[in-house]
Amino acid sequence: MGERRSHRWLIEWSEQSLEALVKLSSKDRMAVFDSVEHLAKAENPYNVPGVKKLKDVRLENMRRIRAGDFRIIFWLDTGEIVHLEFTYKGKLKIDGIFIHHTGY
Repeated sequence: MGERRSHRWLIEWSEQSLEALVKLSSKDRMAVFDSVEHLAKAENPYNVPGVKKLKDVRLENMRRIRAGDFRIIFWLDTGEIVHLEFTYKGKLKIDGIFIHHTGY
């Protein structure tokens, strides 16, 4: 079967991140989508330029990346997963979207 998918990681949005998305302007929302898409296509999203580890040791597996004036907080749930006949490296979990210098 010829597999046609562009992402290596299955994207999973938290309820908080979806609530934040609907409040953004279309320009900011597109910036978030572009950043998340870039992460989902990466072999290892933690190694994407601009990704930073959160400083709080309680959040050691979580990372952030900038999208305009916003920060996208995410983490990886590794382990191969099959979804709708496509195989992914795991889940890219979007935990939150915050304006710069708030919420993390």
